[in-house]
Amino acid sequence: MEYKVINTKGIIYIEPIPGSNEWYWGTDYAWGDLYEVEDSIAEGYETKPNRLIFVKYPEGELCEPVKASKGQYFDRPICSDGKIYFLMVDFLKKEIWIYKASEDLCDAQKCAIIDLSEVKNCYNLHLANYPLMLIRQGKENVFEEIWPNRTSFSIGEREAFSHRDGEKLYFSCWNEDEEDNYSEEVIVRAYPEGRVVERLDGSLIELPNGEKWVLK
Repeated sequence: MEYKVINTKGIIYIEPIPGSNEWYWGTDYAWGDLYEVEDSIAEGYETKPNRLIFVKYPEGELCEPVKASKGQYFDRPICSDGKIYFLMVDFLKKEIWIYKASEDLCDAQKCAIIDLSEVKNCYNLHLANYPLMLIRQGKENVFEEIWPNRTSFSIGEREAFSHRDGEKLYFSCWNEDEEDNYSEEVIVRAYPEGRVVERLDGSLIELPNGEKWVLK
């Protein structure tokens, strides 16, 4: 049996980037997620930066376009319009950096810098599509678009953002009745005000090529 050996220097799990047919990504989650790192730094702990790697399929080529320094931490990458973007928070400089990777992912340049004070905290802060935007869905049951526009509206406590398609925002929502019957639905909201325009029974999934399916 033939197999490739890829020296990731300790990162033993990678997964496909939705919307990309050739790139996988992985990280070592050195200190948890962004919110956990933020809390640890606030409590005076000296945190360790994580690593973000990309592996090209089928060649198995590994790229690490940016290496984090003290006080910096990556979030998961995203594919938008055929380009790879990823998020880094510099907690010492108190800035959020959005990177756009080069075609071969061996290099990346900042395409946006956002002051960390623009967000209440980093809970569920990440990049989303379409178009590319920085969003936050905190514990306050509020959906926020931080960049490139600013929008904010209340959502249900069981809603989780999926994606934007033109002037519609799609959320997954789970429900459970008094008899413990579990079900899921898709809630479609108008952008940017958040008004509910449609409800669909079923669960929303994203395929590796970025296509969306509703299973019911």
